[in-house]
Amino acid sequence: MAYICKLLNLECIVVTNTKCSEEKIKACRDYGAEVIIGDSEAPPDSDEHYQNIAVNLVKSNPNYFDLNQYENESNTETYFQTLGPEIWEQTEGKITHFVTGGSTCGTITGVGSFLKEKNKEITLVLADPIGSSISGFVMGREVVSELGSYVIEGVGKDSAPKLLDRTIINSVIGISDQEAIDMCHKLNSEEGLYLGGSSGLNVSAAVRLASKLSPESNPIIVTIGCDSGEKYESKIYNDVWLRENNFL
Repeated sequence: MAYICKLLNLECIVVTNTKCSEEKIKACRDYGAEVIIGDSEAPPDSDEHYQNIAVNLVKSNPNYFDLNQYENESNTETYFQTLGPEIWEQTEGKITHFVTGGSTCGTITGVGSFLKEKNKEITLVLADPIGSSISGFVMGREVVSELGSYVIEGVGKDSAPKLLDRTIINSVIGISDQEAIDMCHKLNSEEGLYLGGSSGLNVSAAVRLASKLSPESNPIIVTIGCDSGEKYESKIYNDVWLRENNFL
């Protein structure tokens, strides 16, 4: 969005929190955006929570527009119209399981809704960081996670996103930070894939699922390598950070 706003000569304010990597913050600023960083430990109902900072900015400035990615139905619809059909076509309709993490949950709801329309027997699996509230919500518990309990960015949430349709999700696999980070390094060294933490989480969950399925059932599991490792060189691919956070 910072890039698009620069092209259109619009002012851009990006609101994130202290969990966000230095690389992503710098990229936004390099494109001319103002970046406001909220406290990642702020409760979801606090004015200091990054989502509420954005909401309050828009309320106090009539010429502001909030993309509101956690509630904007265009988020879900985009995945329904694009990634869902792409997966269906590339697997020739043979997909049996779709595994992905959720933050806004636009991906799992949009792709999942499309796939379920094509074949209601397809299994949708939410990959969620241990400590996130989303998995508890999917399983019917209205809970708030222990804030700051996981470090992987771009997945998980401290509250249930309004875009999430939990009725279409069949199961949840919880993945620890260590598992996701280890998978990132394994993918890099063994597959030549330089990916970020949410991809490590997705693949970890897909691998765990595959280990439980019978080969005779001919499962076709699809997940997403959705982020670049370049965004996390200061964290996941930094030995100093890994040691400081007891991941190495």
